[in-house]
Amino acid sequence: MPYSIIKNLELFLEARYIGDLKQGHTGAQVFRFEREGQDGLVVKWAPPNATEAEGEIAANMQGYRALQSIGAGDLVPPEVREVALDGGTGFVMRDLGDSMRIVDDGFKTAALMWEHFAGLIRKTGVSSVTSRSLPPPFVSEVCAHIERFSHKGVPELLEFIRKAGWQGEWGSEALMPLDFTPDNLFVRENRLSFIDPWKQGTYLGNPAVSIGQCATLMQLYHMREAVNMADMLKINCMERIPKLLGCDTTATECAFNLGATLQLVLSSYVRRESHPFLAAKFMGCARAFWS
Repeated sequence: MPYSIIKNLELFLEARYIGDLKQGHTGAQVFRFEREGQDGLVVKWAPPNATEAEGEIAANMQGYRALQSIGAGDLVPPEVREVALDGGTGFVMRDLGDSMRIVDDGFKTAALMWEHFAGLIRKTGVSSVTSRSLPPPFVSEVCAHIERFSHKGVPELLEFIRKAGWQGEWGSEALMPLDFTPDNLFVRENRLSFIDPWKQGTYLGNPAVSIGQCATLMQLYHMREAVNMADMLKINCMERIPKLLGCDTTATECAFNLGATLQLVLSSYVRRESHPFLAAKFMGCARAFWS
């Protein structure tokens, strides 16, 4: 990164640059800044002509705006705003510290995360007209993202999903952010924050999709108390989401499994060349939900 860009960001933010965070696969750069007497800031930055990085930043900002618009603004990191200077574009937000994955202190944090999330389900619920004999609209949204990570076995898996028995009472919709993973969650006593949202056609659906993805990755990461955390999260989905949204437990379980499937396909995709045996194992686990 040219020194001039760092200096321009320091002047714009009235903060001091203190280092970089891990660069993502799209080429987006992440910088940390400190402010005297205040929480620090993080800037996600795309240099000129970095098309993938620019696309990721645009997707993130769309996601933050959409979450705000459906009533899930509490999930958006504080102080998010766009930044455009000579030498690139990006956005800034408050430095949230360590993610749920890095903190990794087990069951108590997962339970607190669920309570925050349940509160957001209550705040974002909206009525939905869904046929009892057809997949609800959010299934197409999730399947489109599964297709993004298509590799061996994914087209057949998608056919199984689309032909599955989607009959049931689906009730209302509420927030359903995808890529809702321990890497992207920051759990504090007073709030839950979520970073790096994907570009989605809709951010509403059955929230069990988000929890299914999160619980699955907890186990794939072998986080502390992962099995107990995943069990607790699934039980809460089965017991509380039907009461919050007026859906039945069968529908909720299908949504949870769909989120788990998304994560297994994604985790398989990123290992398809480096760890083909593990990639095939994850695909087998995904197929087991729908066979």
